[in-house]
Amino acid sequence: MLNWKRNEKFMFAGTLIAIFLILIFSVIFIKGASHTPGKDDVAVFGKFAISRPPVNYDLYHKDNSKTVLENVTGYYESSDSQVYVQNNSDFVVINKGTSYEKRSLKKASKNDRRMLSRINKFEEE
Repeated sequence: MLNWKRNEKFMFAGTLIAIFLILIFSVIFIKGASHTPGKDDVAVFGKFAISRPPVNYDLYHKDNSKTVLENVTGYYESSDSQVYVQNNSDFVVINKGTSYEKRSLKKASKNDRRMLSRINKFEEE
């Protein structure tokens, strides 16, 4: 059995606590960094972001980098935490930054058309 002095026990316990705190803050930092704009991100909506690749704007899922909508022409963030992202033929409705629904512009409802009319278009370069 180890025969430690009292101050050695405190130093050992303090070191373990410090390591534990560093690990916790590292996880929090990495988790927070995953929901902030990346170098090429124009806008971030929870788990989704619009990026600016060399040619077009694309909407993608940040967790798995899967493209949700290509050739994005603009977006609108409503007051009820819904985001409308549009290209020339389809649009995506993002609900509170966690889930999405992709729809055709031809089959947009009256409410969808009202929201799509508010979209901020990206400027052509």
